[in-house]
Amino acid sequence: MEEYDGMLPKRPAVTEKRVKIAILDTGIDLENGYISSKRGRIKCWPSKQECRDTDGHGTHVAYLLLRLTKHVELRIAKINSSQSFTGTKVKLLAEKIAKVSTLFLPSRLTESTGLWIKSLAL
Repeated sequence: MEEYDGMLPKRPAVTEKRVKIAILDTGIDLENGYISSKRGRIKCWPSKQECRDTDGHGTHVAYLLLRLTKHVELRIAKINSSQSFTGTKVKLLAEKIAKVSTLFLPSRLTESTGLWIKSLAL
């Protein structure tokens, strides 16, 4: 078996830096069974209460990222209560993207709500 050790992928050390992913969506349900078991890898902005997900979409996105990646930290910002955006909230979205980008310094940012209009603000 030792002859194959060099061919097997090495497991990352526990101390390796995790990738920060900012999720701008409908929030997160921290009471979800799987997600609650990963609370140490999740931070909400501006607060946990303000990030409460009443739609479910943001929770599902967070669940998938936590489930599929081991070395990730999620930064959650609720930008809307549903998956669709109206023109009046586009400026708020642009402001939150800028704030989260400077506050969390994420490696990646995901925003998956529906935007039905063109906007120069983004």
